[in-house]
Amino acid sequence: MKVQRSPRTMDELIAQYDRFITGCIFKVSRGHVRPDDVEDLRQQILLRVHERKYLKSYDPKKGSFNSYLYWLIRSVVVNQFESNVRNPLNTAMGVVESSFDSEDVPDGYLVLEAFRDAVDDGFERQAMARDLANRFEAHLVHVSRPWGPPITLPDGTRTRRSLALVFQLLRQTLEVRDVAKVLDVSPQSVFGYLKRIRVEASQFSQGVLVPAV
Repeated sequence: MKVQRSPRTMDELIAQYDRFITGCIFKVSRGHVRPDDVEDLRQQILLRVHERKYLKSYDPKKGSFNSYLYWLIRSVVVNQFESNVRNPLNTAMGVVESSFDSEDVPDGYLVLEAFRDAVDDGFERQAMARDLANRFEAHLVHVSRPWGPPITLPDGTRTRRSLALVFQLLRQTLEVRDVAKVLDVSPQSVFGYLKRIRVEASQFSQGVLVPAV
């Protein structure tokens, strides 16, 4: 499968990640942003990418571009809401502090107390956890050589046994006995592989860098 490289220009960013940006805006706010304001937030995000040279400063060794961009999007969206707290007249978003400020909150208004509890931390954690797992799997590819004759995986792929393959199979929520069956080894062998993976995980975690905005 061809790996898509990270965008190097604003045109490439828009072409490859425009839908991702819009989706993250809704994810971060869980829909607490009016559709009419999404374009304004989108432009703020693109402007920040340009002004702070985010594409040039991206380092793939510190995480995936998706995670890197997500943290930027989250920062812009949260800052926008906080700006409304300071001065609602600066934006097109109507704001009330809480649902008790008015018996009838007009359509399209943001209830700030609801937003503070609505930031999708679950999505955020899942994105970071998935990115970390991808990086550790790539680490296993580099530090552990494949062994034994080629085997055929359930999807028809021919490959050799490796710690990266064991970790990949476990990420598919397969149990030890299922991994053993795919690899055509005993469950005891899989437990041995897991012990080696834990050692590598301990060493890997000491040098891990979490991407930040």
